[in-house]
Amino acid sequence: MNSNLALAPLVAKTALNLRQVLLVEDNEDDREHIAYMIQNADSGVVKAVATGTEALDHFNTHHVDCVILDYRLEYEDGLAILAKIKEIEPYCPVIILSGQGNERLAAQSIKEGAADYLIKQRLTETQLESAIDSAMSRSALEAKVAEQEKERQQFLSMLVHDLRSPLQQVFQLGTLTIGELEHENLVNIKSGIRRQVNIANKAANLVVALEEYALLDREISLSPISLTDIANAACSELGNLIAERNAVIDIKELPNVNGNEPQLIQLFRHLIQNGLEYNESETPWVGIKLESEGEEHVTITVNDNGTGIPTDQLSTIFAPLQRLSGDSHGIGLALCQKIADCHDGKIWCTSIEGEGSQFHIRLPAMSAS
Repeated sequence: MNSNLALAPLVAKTALNLRQVLLVEDNEDDREHIAYMIQNADSGVVKAVATGTEALDHFNTHHVDCVILDYRLEYEDGLAILAKIKEIEPYCPVIILSGQGNERLAAQSIKEGAADYLIKQRLTETQLESAIDSAMSRSALEAKVAEQEKERQQFLSMLVHDLRSPLQQVFQLGTLTIGELEHENLVNIKSGIRRQVNIANKAANLVVALEEYALLDREISLSPISLTDIANAACSELGNLIAERNAVIDIKELPNVNGNEPQLIQLFRHLIQNGLEYNESETPWVGIKLESEGEEHVTITVNDNGTGIPTDQLSTIFAPLQRLSGDSHGIGLALCQKIADCHDGKIWCTSIEGEGSQFHIRLPAMSAS
């Protein structure tokens, strides 16, 4: 069988965003046969190579969704190649192939990070397709769990750091107040107590924000919902702040989307609140309008006439828990990012320092259901 002819149809499928499968097999007949099975089962676009060196060169320069690796290459150890692949991309699934069944080898392969172990002589299209599907699903889940664990560790670290500071301040102010009591200095006592109350209030708000952030890890259900109603509900929750700042909230007619009502109210509330709190105008203004609408997604823009965000900070403002204490550009925007992620959407910001910010939110359209 001619290798180029066997693999040619696969190239045309790249545009369909099929899975990119890297096959590492030194036996030409086996290589062509396995590539043909993957193609015939519509399991992906195959890049077939004969050596581990070729495999690593391709892996370093191309996106690969799954690797199918022969355990016994002519001049190389398949498990050594597996180790190098895992060093480059720990969560790329690797399926080990062997010419014969060997329980010890199978156990060793799995221990070294292989997603599965298949015997070439017994291989079928159905088995191969199922192995690729399962390996990719497990690897995606492992990557998600690892990312959540990393985020959890960051969450706990920042929580300890940012709650320790106000507690220390309250303790220090309490000690000073006790000293003032001995001298009956009521002016300083009242000032110290006011500061303690303010610090305690900020700490309480921080705890509430952190709780909201943690709860976003729960599974949510999406249903048809009016973004106009969502924006109005967010404004109702911010009624006191809007009145205090004598602010104008201009809500244009917005489309319906597939969304989760409590989360989207949170998202709009934080964006509107940011636009009012980081605003030195005599009349703070926030405008919410439809930016674009397609079959799959709609994009909403939340504009404000606030202080704006420096260009060099735009790439970091959504970083989870980067800054917490008393800063809506920390936990607030991290919440917005996470809510957008929960909706398979996207949020980004454009801004001119001193002239205001524009937050763009992409959400699934009704027609995408």
